[in-house]
Amino acid sequence: MQFSRTLFHNIEVLEVTGKGTLTRSAAATTGEDVNDPARWAKAISVLPLVDTKRDAINGKWEVKDGALTGSGGVVAIRIPFRPPEEYDCRVGVVRRKKTHF
Repeated sequence: MQFSRTLFHNIEVLEVTGKGTLTRSAAATTGEDVNDPARWAKAISVLPLVDTKRDAINGKWEVKDGALTGSGGVVAIRIPFRPPEEYDCRVGVVRRKKTHF
């Protein structure tokens, strides 16, 4: 099985106003430095919420060594979290191999 060339190591949501909620039961930036670790101290890591079997929309997904990866051409996965009205999102991605679209 061949998996995609992109690994997602973390996906975090920082609630700026309001409160996010899980989308299944079970569980604007202000001009400040977006890379400041203190700014992200209260961020919610949503990657651990993903269930690759339940949340896959297209393609085959797996989590291996803490990274989310998908295979099967154009892939899509649902993150079971509804963010508040205003939020910032930070995604850590590694491109494993050069691709051309």
